[in-house]
Amino acid sequence: REQARNEANEQRQVLSLLTEVNPAVLWLFSPDWDECLFINDAYEELFGRSTTAIKSNSMDFMEAVHPEDRETVQTAMEQLSNGSRVELEYRVNESEAYSRWVWTEGLPIFNETGELQSVVGFNRDITDMKRLETELIGQRDELAALTDNAPIILFELDDEGTFLQSRGRGLDDLQIDPNQFIGESIF
Repeated sequence: REQARNEANEQRQVLSLLTEVNPAVLWLFSPDWDECLFINDAYEELFGRSTTAIKSNSMDFMEAVHPEDRETVQTAMEQLSNGSRVELEYRVNESEAYSRWVWTEGLPIFNETGELQSVVGFNRDITDMKRLETELIGQRDELAALTDNAPIILFELDDEGTFLQSRGRGLDDLQIDPNQFIGESIF
């Protein structure tokens, strides 16, 4: 009996250590979101709110969500409370002008009788990924503007020589529809 108690304590210590060093926000709420049953300290840095505040007011985290994203988050919470798994991205941290992006995954937890017992999930900081995505979209748009205005015709072909797209001002000069060759083989 003493050995089982020691093993349980060791498991609790390992779990505690894992939640302390994990950069993701780990959370557990009652199914109706009335009570925050667990949240790790990563919440404070990512959301810019205290764990004490969310434990005393479970909806405190909504203050950290960008006002334009709150309806999306609320819809996901309802889906989770109805027993569905959710994934979403949104902006957080008012003290940083909502410049942080998080990816959230939430899962419903059912007891042995199939009743919703709690909702659990995590939030991961994806700010760097979103910045890179914005950069890539900008570069793609710049490249498209360049190729659309080039005084030549540029064709994109797949590995088998099938036309995927054509671009360039030369198409207009020759009065060629940009979609004229799409799907046709160069051969």
